[in-house]
Amino acid sequence: MFSENIGAELGVSYLLGSKSKAKDEYIGGTTDYTLSAKMLRINPSFVVTTGSDGVNPYAKFGLIIGSGSVLFELEDNDDGDITIINEKLNGGLALGLNAGIGANFNLNDFMALFAEINMVNLSYAPTKGEITEATYNGIDVLPDLTTSDKETDFVNSYTNNYNNPPPDSQPDEKLKQKIPFGSVGISFGFRIGF
Repeated sequence: MFSENIGAELGVSYLLGSKSKAKDEYIGGTTDYTLSAKMLRINPSFVVTTGSDGVNPYAKFGLIIGSGSVLFELEDNDDGDITIINEKLNGGLALGLNAGIGANFNLNDFMALFAEINMVNLSYAPTKGEITEATYNGIDVLPDLTTSDKETDFVNSYTNNYNNPPPDSQPDEKLKQKIPFGSVGISFGFRIGF
Protein backbone atom coordinates (compact mmCIF):
# COMPACT_ATOMS: atom_id res chain seq x y z
CA MET A 1 0.00 0.00 0.00
CA PHE A 2 1.34 3.44 -0.96
CA SER A 3 -1.09 5.07 1.45
CA GLU A 4 -4.05 4.01 3.56
CA ASN A 5 -6.32 3.94 0.48
CA ILE A 6 -4.14 3.34 -2.60
CA GLY A 7 -1.84 0.44 -3.42
CA ALA A 8 -0.60 -1.97 -6.05
CA GLU A 9 -0.64 -5.70 -6.44
CA LEU A 10 1.29 -8.10 -8.67
CA GLY A 11 -0.33 -11.44 -9.33
CA VAL A 12 1.23 -14.42 -11.08
CA SER A 13 -0.90 -17.40 -12.04
CA TYR A 14 -0.75 -20.49 -14.22
CA LEU A 15 -3.86 -21.52 -16.12
CA LEU A 16 -4.20 -25.24 -16.74
CA GLY A 17 -7.36 -25.41 -18.83
CA SER A 18 -9.63 -28.41 -18.92
CA LYS A 19 -10.32 -30.23 -22.19
CA SER A 20 -13.28 -29.17 -24.33
CA LYS A 21 -14.61 -31.92 -26.58
CA ALA A 22 -16.81 -32.08 -29.66
CA LYS A 23 -17.91 -34.89 -31.95
CA ASP A 24 -18.87 -34.79 -35.62
CA GLU A 25 -20.81 -37.78 -36.96
CA TYR A 26 -21.13 -38.37 -40.68
CA ILE A 27 -22.11 -41.28 -42.91
CA GLY A 28 -19.42 -43.91 -42.44
CA GLY A 29 -17.53 -42.31 -39.59
CA THR A 30 -16.95 -39.85 -36.76
CA THR A 31 -14.45 -37.14 -35.92
CA ASP A 32 -13.60 -36.33 -32.29
CA TYR A 33 -12.10 -32.91 -31.48
CA THR A 34 -10.38 -31.94 -28.23
CA LEU A 35 -9.13 -28.47 -27.32
CA SER A 36 -7.12 -27.55 -24.21
CA ALA A 37 -4.90 -24.64 -23.16
CA LYS A 38 -2.15 -23.59 -20.75
CA MET A 39 -1.06 -20.05 -19.94
CA LEU A 40 1.30 -18.25 -17.55
CA ARG A 41 -0.31 -14.92 -16.59
CA ILE A 42 1.17 -11.84 -14.95
CA ASN A 43 -1.30 -9.36 -13.51
CA PRO A 44 -0.16 -5.93 -12.23
CA SER A 45 -3.13 -4.16 -10.59
CA PHE A 46 -4.00 -0.83 -9.01
CA VAL A 47 -5.89 -1.22 -5.68
CA VAL A 48 -8.25 1.28 -4.02
CA THR A 49 -9.50 0.53 -0.52
CA THR A 50 -11.45 2.27 2.22
CA GLY A 51 -8.68 1.65 4.76
CA SER A 52 -11.23 0.62 7.40
CA ASP A 53 -10.44 -1.52 10.41
CA GLY A 54 -12.30 -4.80 10.70
CA VAL A 55 -13.98 -5.20 7.31
CA ASN A 56 -12.08 -3.35 4.57
CA PRO A 57 -13.78 -3.25 1.12
CA TYR A 58 -11.58 -2.75 -1.95
CA ALA A 59 -11.62 -2.58 -5.72
CA LYS A 60 -8.79 -3.35 -8.10
CA PHE A 61 -8.16 -3.12 -11.81
CA GLY A 62 -5.17 -3.66 -14.03
CA LEU A 63 -3.57 -5.34 -17.00
CA ILE A 64 -3.14 -9.04 -17.55
CA ILE A 65 -0.35 -10.37 -19.77
CA GLY A 66 -0.20 -14.02 -20.75
CA SER A 67 2.05 -16.42 -22.60
CA GLY A 68 0.64 -19.81 -23.40
CA SER A 69 -0.26 -22.54 -25.81
CA VAL A 70 -3.34 -24.30 -27.16
CA LEU A 71 -3.42 -28.02 -28.01
CA PHE A 72 -5.83 -29.12 -30.74
CA GLU A 73 -6.39 -32.88 -31.07
CA LEU A 74 -8.34 -34.57 -33.85
CA GLU A 75 -9.23 -38.27 -34.19
CA ASP A 76 -11.08 -39.26 -37.33
CA ASN A 77 -12.56 -42.75 -37.80
CA ASP A 78 -13.56 -43.00 -41.46
CA ASP A 79 -15.06 -46.47 -41.99
CA GLY A 80 -12.37 -48.06 -39.80
CA ASP A 81 -9.43 -45.94 -41.05
CA ILE A 82 -8.20 -43.92 -38.08
CA THR A 83 -6.33 -40.62 -38.49
CA ILE A 84 -4.92 -38.84 -35.42
CA ILE A 85 -3.54 -35.30 -35.62
CA ASN A 86 -2.26 -33.21 -32.70
CA GLU A 87 -1.41 -29.55 -33.30
CA LYS A 88 0.17 -27.11 -30.85
CA LEU A 89 -0.59 -23.39 -31.27
CA ASN A 90 1.66 -20.88 -29.50
CA GLY A 91 3.70 -17.70 -29.91
CA GLY A 92 2.71 -14.12 -29.22
CA LEU A 93 1.36 -12.56 -26.04
CA ALA A 94 -2.18 -12.31 -24.74
CA LEU A 95 -3.13 -8.86 -23.43
CA GLY A 96 -6.25 -8.02 -21.49
CA LEU A 97 -7.81 -6.37 -18.46
CA ASN A 98 -8.60 -7.58 -14.97
CA ALA A 99 -10.98 -6.11 -12.40
CA GLY A 100 -12.25 -7.19 -9.02
CA ILE A 101 -14.15 -6.14 -5.93
CA GLY A 102 -13.86 -7.68 -2.52
CA ALA A 103 -13.25 -7.22 1.16
CA ASN A 104 -10.49 -7.99 3.65
CA PHE A 105 -11.65 -9.24 7.03
CA ASN A 106 -8.75 -8.09 9.21
CA LEU A 107 -7.77 -10.48 12.00
CA ASN A 108 -4.89 -8.30 13.24
CA ASP A 109 -2.34 -5.83 11.79
CA PHE A 110 -0.67 -8.51 9.65
CA MET A 111 -3.31 -11.13 8.81
CA ALA A 112 -6.66 -11.04 7.08
CA LEU A 113 -9.17 -13.28 5.38
CA PHE A 114 -10.48 -12.07 2.02
CA ALA A 115 -13.34 -12.74 -0.39
CA GLU A 116 -13.32 -11.38 -3.93
CA ILE A 117 -15.28 -11.44 -7.18
CA ASN A 118 -13.01 -10.91 -10.17
CA MET A 119 -13.26 -10.72 -13.93
CA VAL A 120 -10.61 -11.40 -16.56
CA ASN A 121 -11.19 -9.99 -20.06
CA LEU A 122 -8.48 -11.71 -22.12
CA SER A 123 -8.11 -13.21 -25.58
CA TYR A 124 -5.14 -14.90 -27.20
CA ALA A 125 -4.18 -15.04 -30.88
CA PRO A 126 -1.35 -17.56 -31.41
CA THR A 127 1.22 -16.66 -34.06
CA LYS A 128 2.51 -20.18 -34.81
CA GLY A 129 1.10 -23.67 -35.19
CA GLU A 130 2.89 -26.99 -35.51
CA ILE A 131 1.57 -30.52 -35.98
CA THR A 132 3.32 -32.61 -33.32
CA GLU A 133 1.67 -35.97 -34.07
CA ALA A 134 0.14 -37.42 -37.23
CA THR A 135 -0.75 -41.11 -37.57
CA TYR A 136 -2.84 -43.10 -40.04
CA ASN A 137 -4.01 -46.50 -38.79
CA GLY A 138 -1.24 -46.44 -36.18
CA ILE A 139 1.53 -45.60 -38.67
CA ASP A 140 3.50 -42.38 -38.07
CA VAL A 141 3.04 -40.16 -41.14
CA LEU A 142 4.58 -37.01 -39.62
CA PRO A 143 7.93 -37.48 -41.45
CA ASP A 144 6.04 -37.63 -44.77
CA LEU A 145 4.46 -34.20 -44.29
CA THR A 146 6.02 -31.11 -45.86
CA THR A 147 6.87 -28.00 -43.83
CA SER A 148 3.77 -26.36 -45.33
CA ASP A 149 1.65 -29.30 -44.08
CA LYS A 150 3.19 -29.30 -40.57
CA GLU A 151 3.73 -25.62 -39.74
CA THR A 152 1.48 -22.55 -39.83
CA ASP A 153 2.24 -18.87 -39.40
CA PHE A 154 -0.85 -16.97 -38.23
CA VAL A 155 -0.77 -13.47 -39.73
CA ASN A 156 -2.99 -10.37 -39.88
CA SER A 157 -3.29 -10.55 -43.68
CA TYR A 158 -1.86 -12.45 -46.63
CA THR A 159 -2.37 -12.81 -50.37
CA ASN A 160 -2.75 -16.09 -52.27
CA ASN A 161 -1.18 -16.25 -55.70
CA TYR A 162 -2.57 -19.41 -57.28
CA ASN A 163 -0.29 -18.99 -60.32
CA ASN A 164 2.83 -18.89 -58.12
CA PRO A 165 2.10 -20.71 -54.82
CA PRO A 166 4.65 -20.59 -51.99
CA PRO A 167 7.06 -23.56 -51.80
CA ASP A 168 6.26 -26.55 -49.60
CA SER A 169 9.45 -25.79 -47.63
CA GLN A 170 7.78 -22.72 -46.05
CA PRO A 171 5.10 -22.69 -43.33
CA ASP A 172 1.52 -22.24 -44.48
CA GLU A 173 -0.11 -18.86 -43.74
CA LYS A 174 -3.54 -18.44 -42.14
CA LEU A 175 -5.34 -15.52 -40.55
CA LYS A 176 -4.94 -14.97 -36.81
CA GLN A 177 -7.94 -15.96 -34.72
CA LYS A 178 -8.54 -14.74 -31.19
CA ILE A 179 -9.31 -17.46 -28.67
CA PRO A 180 -11.21 -16.33 -25.54
CA PHE A 181 -9.42 -16.77 -22.22
CA GLY A 182 -11.79 -14.61 -20.16
CA SER A 183 -13.44 -15.66 -16.93
CA VAL A 184 -15.49 -14.55 -13.95
CA GLY A 185 -14.70 -16.09 -10.59
CA ILE A 186 -14.91 -15.94 -6.82
CA SER A 187 -11.79 -16.17 -4.65
CA PHE A 188 -11.43 -16.79 -0.92
CA GLY A 189 -8.16 -16.80 0.92
CA PHE A 190 -5.79 -15.80 3.67
CA ARG A 191 -3.56 -12.71 3.35
CA ILE A 192 -0.35 -12.01 5.28
CA GLY A 193 1.13 -8.50 5.31
CA PHE A 194 4.77 -7.60 5.90
